[in-house]
Amino acid sequence: MATDIDERRPLTDLTEEERLFLDSVAAFADEQIRPHVAEMDEQGQFRQDLIDQFFELGLMGIAVIISLFSVLIIRGIKIALDASDLYSSYLALGISVLLGLQVVINMGVVMGLLPTKGLTLPLLSYGGSSLLVNMVGIGILMSISARK
Repeated sequence: MATDIDERRPLTDLTEEERLFLDSVAAFADEQIRPHVAEMDEQGQFRQDLIDQFFELGLMGIAVIISLFSVLIIRGIKIALDASDLYSSYLALGISVLLGLQVVINMGVVMGLLPTKGLTLPLLSYGGSSLLVNMVGIGILMSISARK
């Protein structure tokens, strides 16, 4: 192992495999390390613009959104428990779990706890087919609730 800089092999003499390996490591570092490092300043404190983005709706707005989704999920589970037959009960529970998991996964991605999956926040995020499926699911829940 050489300790002198002049004795090291220059980066221009790399083989194709070595260059591809270094490029993949650099791409991984750009995607995985740099975004997290860029979120903090030199003192290890979060930058103010990230804090401003988090409170764009305000704490009350976030609390209202979370509480409305909670009411929707709890009401769906209540519909499943009060359904007249077993099929309707399973269907209502499945729709409620589907909506609940979408909310939890989306909020986990927004907070940076989960990797990006591309799921929309039901009824709020832009997405035509996702909005259509969520509205059909809520319509089925309403139909099951009306048939008690």
